[in-house]
Amino acid sequence: MAELRRVSLDDFSTAPVILKLEQSIAAPRAQVWELLSGDPARWGRFFPGFDGSGRWLTRTPEGVGSVRRVRVAGVTFQETILAHDAATSRWAFRVDSCGLPLGRAQAEDYSLADAQHGCVLHWTFALWPYVPAAVARVIARPVLRVLARRMAVGLERVTASRS
Repeated sequence: MAELRRVSLDDFSTAPVILKLEQSIAAPRAQVWELLSGDPARWGRFFPGFDGSGRWLTRTPEGVGSVRRVRVAGVTFQETILAHDAATSRWAFRVDSCGLPLGRAQAEDYSLADAQHGCVLHWTFALWPYVPAAVARVIARPVLRVLARRMAVGLERVTASRS
């Protein structure tokens, strides 16, 4: 696996590519939070391309610094948790290494807010790409929009089946 640059939450503002998406989810914030920040294997139930092999390699009581390994579309990613705050429903990670890197560094930040019919997901994708930032933005934006919508549908399906 290729090693990526170890970025922090402070580095998000300097990423050449920062994409911010907002997606309504017809499910309670607490249930969505638990799925996002809990067992990595469950991502295979709601996020397109993830399989069910995700697992924690290390785990800290407060979540920050924990390391997980997941597989997406057959590619393995190892990630370190940068934010894990149940009170604000914020969860972020950076990619430490992966089988097919999209850039020199990659990080994602998820936060949830209560809404009338469930919650709203705020997803920030930060990338330090190998290709020019303008090219990466043009490619990544429509892909992430589709993934955000499909993730919302998957989260709604999983939370509905738990009720």
